[in-house]
Amino acid sequence: MMESMHLISIMLDMKGNISFCNDYLLRLTGWNKEEIFGKNWFDIFIPENEGDIKWRFEEAIKKDHLSPYYEHPIITKTGEQRNIDWNNCILKDVDGKIIGVASIGEDITERKLAEEKIFFQAKLLDAVGSAVIATDLDGIVQYWNPAAEKLYGWPSSEAIGKNIMDLTPALMSKDKARDIMAQLANGSPWNGEFLVQKKDGSTFPASISDTPIMDPDGKLIGIVGISEDITERKQAEDVLIHISTHDSLTGLYNRGYFVEEMER
Repeated sequence: MMESMHLISIMLDMKGNISFCNDYLLRLTGWNKEEIFGKNWFDIFIPENEGDIKWRFEEAIKKDHLSPYYEHPIITKTGEQRNIDWNNCILKDVDGKIIGVASIGEDITERKLAEEKIFFQAKLLDAVGSAVIATDLDGIVQYWNPAAEKLYGWPSSEAIGKNIMDLTPALMSKDKARDIMAQLANGSPWNGEFLVQKKDGSTFPASISDTPIMDPDGKLIGIVGISEDITERKQAEDVLIHISTHDSLTGLYNRGYFVEEMER
């Protein structure tokens, strides 16, 4: 059984020498059994900067106490480092005398890399100045970055788990919001300007960019939206429109305004 499972299985004697290892360890690390059997585990597999691992093993043997779970890396024959999650127990003979240690290890290298990538992406989104909000297909908020907290007034602890329709669309924008969600549910992105509201009920115009999220198989699993307050921009546009259509001295409509109205 130990020879066939996709987990590392090893047994070490009192000195840390390898008394058993399964084929999975050999495949993972590139060693042959003849090259490592009877050799010291710590000399072959433990990185130099993890020297306390050997000390912990020696202390466990002395005190008859070994932490059942811990994580530490091993190195392969080519020098590659693999992260392993270990499950350990002390071995004793029929008289209760300690004779070594048995450990089962799971290679979690890829999982750790994925976790680090997710952590980096989350930190990146946290640092973005724009509000970033992710929902599932039902509109339930799954992610709400610090900029979204500032923009909408909802702390992430309150926003996550709520329906986006109950948080950001202004009352007069609800119907449009439902149309947008329907479009996104069909896998089509949406970009445009939209009237939204804060937790206190105040409204403001926002530039919105909503994108469907697909899993590796191309299945739609959620939506991520980026929003920015464009109040100042809209105010500036209104000023420009006023300037272009009104006389600067009288404040009355100018010739350009009437020409434009006649051309409509």
